[in-house]
Amino acid sequence: MRVDVDIQEEDVDGDYGLVPGLRLTCQECGHWVLVCGTSDKSPRRGAILLREQCPDDNFYDVDYWL
Repeated sequence: MRVDVDIQEEDVDGDYGLVPGLRLTCQECGHWVLVCGTSDKSPRRGAILLREQCPDDNFYDVDYWL
């Protein structure tokens, strides 16, 4: 099932301290992941992480962010 994702900009812990990043939250179950960076590739990376880690078998739509 294709699910929308709530995306918020947030400082995340990087290798050398806090860096700009994104929090992506599954709108179905509330599972979330953090990714470093705010470029157009970051939401896609987050969608891949959600797909791998979310307990539901969902596909995530992040194209609206791009």
